[in-house]
Amino acid sequence: MAIFNIETDTAKEIDKLYNLHAIESKESFVLLGMAVGIAIDRKKKLKSPKPFHTLQEMDPTKAFALIATTRNDGIYREDDVARELEEYTEAGLDELFTKHVKDGAINHYQVYRRYAEP
Repeated sequence: MAIFNIETDTAKEIDKLYNLHAIESKESFVLLGMAVGIAIDRKKKLKSPKPFHTLQEMDPTKAFALIATTRNDGIYREDDVARELEEYTEAGLDELFTKHVKDGAINHYQVYRRYAEP
């Protein structure tokens, strides 16, 4: 069972947003970051990983594993899928924090429109 990690500092920022009630769910926000990272096709290495969930808890149907492997067909093991998704997620969360989190709030509608359109 592969463990899915996020950067320790990123986890702290997510905790702050959650405590400010800027986000309803840490898991949903991390999944949004994953989607944004995949949408912009950007990855960021984790320097200080912190366990977040198992990959099964994040996505029981493995749909995200399929998305990740479409960009890297050399991935075969679940641990490798988790590492790939972590890097997409970290880049996507970085994008959200730098461009979309303002004064402790995030405009989800703006994020969806920005990254869902070609």
